[in-house]
Amino acid sequence: MASAKYAKRIQKEIEQNKIAHENFEVHPLRDNDKEWHFTLRGVKETPFEGGLFHGKVILPENYPISAPDIYLLTPNGRYTLNTKICLNATSYHQESWSPQWTIRGLLTGFAAFFVTNGEGEISAMNSSDDQKKEFAKESVNWRCEHCGDLKDIAESAWST
Repeated sequence: MASAKYAKRIQKEIEQNKIAHENFEVHPLRDNDKEWHFTLRGVKETPFEGGLFHGKVILPENYPISAPDIYLLTPNGRYTLNTKICLNATSYHQESWSPQWTIRGLLTGFAAFFVTNGEGEISAMNSSDDQKKEFAKESVNWRCEHCGDLKDIAESAWST
């Protein structure tokens, strides 16, 4: 019974994310609906402007009852690579998670936190603005082994 509920929820989230959010696009891997990849656009007028930052959301077995985890895969100057990111809506703070949250909602919150100063946070980095700008510049040439070139992802998601 739980797997039917899970399948229905995942299908609903896939439909919800067919159109990219203004700040990110997200989709499950073809062969693993517990791993979703996202590409986050660098926000204008921040050190991340012009960048494309790729990461993954890992869903627990009992999603949406339990909170997922977020990881960044591209160098970014804000978070340590391929390390669980501590946010209120991740498994670090299971008590703050609600099954009403969605992957899209989680990433909307993450996009807002991405541009803040993370000093003292778990998995945060303390990079200079110049370093972040350099990471942003280099990020557009990054390629995910599952999703392809970030330039192509961005063009497909936000070309209008």
